[in-house]
Amino acid sequence: MLLSILVFGVSGVGGALVGGALTSLWVALHAGAALAAVAASWHTRGLARLVWALFAAAQAGRALLQWAPEAGISSLAEGTHSTGIAVAFLVLSAPTGIAVLIIYRRLRPERGWQGVLDGAIAVLCLAAAAWALLTSADRPMDRDLLYLIVGLPPFLDLLCAVALTWVIARHGMRSAPGWLRAIVVGLLIQAAAGMVVLSGAPWTPEAARAGFAAAAIVLGAAALRRRETTGRAWAEGLHDAPPAWSERLPYILGSAVVLMSVARPDFEMRLAAAMAAFLVAIRAISAVAVRQGLIGERDRLLIADPLTGAYNRRHLAEYAPRVLAHAQRSGEPLSVVAFDLDRFKHVNDVLGHDAGDRLLMEVARVVTAALRASDVLVRLGGDEFLVVCPGTPGEGAATLAERLRSVICQAAGTSAPGTGVSASLGISTYPTDASELDELLRRADEALYAAKAAGRNAVHRWEEVAAAGWRQPVQ
Repeated sequence: MLLSILVFGVSGVGGALVGGALTSLWVALHAGAALAAVAASWHTRGLARLVWALFAAAQAGRALLQWAPEAGISSLAEGTHSTGIAVAFLVLSAPTGIAVLIIYRRLRPERGWQGVLDGAIAVLCLAAAAWALLTSADRPMDRDLLYLIVGLPPFLDLLCAVALTWVIARHGMRSAPGWLRAIVVGLLIQAAAGMVVLSGAPWTPEAARAGFAAAAIVLGAAALRRRETTGRAWAEGLHDAPPAWSERLPYILGSAVVLMSVARPDFEMRLAAAMAAFLVAIRAISAVAVRQGLIGERDRLLIADPLTGAYNRRHLAEYAPRVLAHAQRSGEPLSVVAFDLDRFKHVNDVLGHDAGDRLLMEVARVVTAALRASDVLVRLGGDEFLVVCPGTPGEGAATLAERLRSVICQAAGTSAPGTGVSASLGISTYPTDASELDELLRRADEALYAAKAAGRNAVHRWEEVAAAGWRQPVQ
């Protein structure tokens, strides 16, 4: 804190030497904000440290740029503002933009980049409204390259403010951290100050300079609150159910821009209307893609095991009758391979259930990699699995089962070493072993238990088990 006060004082004295109390205030407040952002960066880590470092760079750049002879805001009103200085101010918007993009990327409340499109549409609507208001005055406006370059920073500040406001609004204002709300206020003040400059009003230099200083104060206050401990829980898990108003608002704002271009058909408004129509079209396409993705994920979760990613019993109940009917029509064989893990309970007892879950996921992964594209892996429950092999005779299924037994043992040796986990597998084939689906699945299960009874870590076919006269013990 003492260092902050010192920098404020030194910067103020230096600014006074350059000339003017307003210049001194500009340099002092932006330098102080930069130092506060550095302090916040020092007390954070990861991407948060990068965010505050970028804010510090933007504020420090604004403080240093004021020392240039042609950098004063009053020079714009007097017509002495050079293109180089205008470009420098535009470049200084980049660190802030990158920082806001990182914040949005970490806290965005929706899938994809719909919020960016929504923010762009909202900013375009606000900018069009501001343009209509400014050009309604009697003062003629020069629309050259310099004017365009000077007009971009407030537009970018407004875009950043809208993007962060969108994040806060979608999650709830009360739960948002204070520093985020302060940054939004600072960006809005900077955007308003830039628009004041563009308006060319008599009070442009003083009001704009005071606006930028106020933005620096807000950002500095936000940075000084570096010890705020608000967690990120407020930003998690809400992107699947956004408020209904947030889905309709972009289309309403885009339509408003088009209507403004009809009421005021100059070149800039027509350009804004074309951009709004383009963004709204992209937004609609993005919304359809996200909705289709969510529907596909919902459908996948209905038939997939959430832990291993293998299919579940529900899918088996729908798929198995179809594949058996196809085998009956075509005369092709159909084999099923039932397997479970030997001594799996020992893994849960010794290493814990988390280790057991990791082992199940690894087994599902290596088994899936060893299957053909036409084979289907189903998790029946616990450590019990079933592989449906269309068009596969008993000999081919036995070869596949041996390969599965080998890769499962290797995976268990890596994921749960020292536990002695292996796999027992049983095979039954249509039409040689069974002609009905329930019978086919039951006999694969009985062949599996025969493999366990024979010492585990083995593959048994039903026809071999039946020839040996083995029967599953009554439990």
